[in-house]
Amino acid sequence: MTPIIKISLTIAGLVAAAIGFKNINDHFNYDEEGFNGLGFDRDGFNKEGFDRDGYNREGYDASGYNREGYNASGYNAEGFDRKGYDKEGWNRNGFNAKGFDREGYDASGYDTHGFDRDGLDRGNKNSDYYRVRVSELTKNLNRARIQMKQGNFEYALRDIRVGIEIGISCILLHKIGSEFEDKSLKQRIETCESHGIFDCYYTKQLLSAKNHCNDTMHGNCDKDYNQVHFCYKTLEEIIDTLQIMTGLFEPTYDD
Repeated sequence: MTPIIKISLTIAGLVAAAIGFKNINDHFNYDEEGFNGLGFDRDGFNKEGFDRDGYNREGYDASGYNREGYNASGYNAEGFDRKGYDKEGWNRNGFNAKGFDREGYDASGYDTHGFDRDGLDRGNKNSDYYRVRVSELTKNLNRARIQMKQGNFEYALRDIRVGIEIGISCILLHKIGSEFEDKSLKQRIETCESHGIFDCYYTKQLLSAKNHCNDTMHGNCDKDYNQVHFCYKTLEEIIDTLQIMTGLFEPTYDD
């Protein structure tokens, strides 16, 4: 190895050693104020209170956002929270958590009661149509109540059976349209469950009431008052459900 190369290597080694010493000195020697040569204190924060990544002790950068991009109030730079809603509760598409826009319509154009801007639902019916149906159902319910009180269980169950079928059909018509019309009552009830209109508990209640009512069609009316009353209350619930769905809240039957 020539003398020149030896000298060059020696100088390079000295420079590297000096750089290494400076790095160590910068990292581990702190001045009177508690900051090292890189400008950070022992906790890793500079004089402005930010770490090497630009975040303060609370985890926010100079603009007030954390590593996930949200400020102390939970909103990102666009003004949306982790669920995608702004301070007023609207998402980027202008819908709230329930799926309705500022005018009260969902993405399909229906309001909270299932009617579009023309006042028609998925079955192409307006609220007046359901007001008439509720009136019919109420008459069935009241007739059944009278028959039940008089002990005429067979007639009461027949009125209830008609009411349940009309009520379920109205609910399906309103919620999904008319494609269910070729289905049996059992299938219609199960369709309500499959579309999330009823839960499994209420579906079982409806099917049980239907079976009690159907027994009268086969000459079997060996029913007691409690069984008939159960069917009566089931129809009452259907009427309530239909009224709530369509925005008809006024009382329509006797206590």
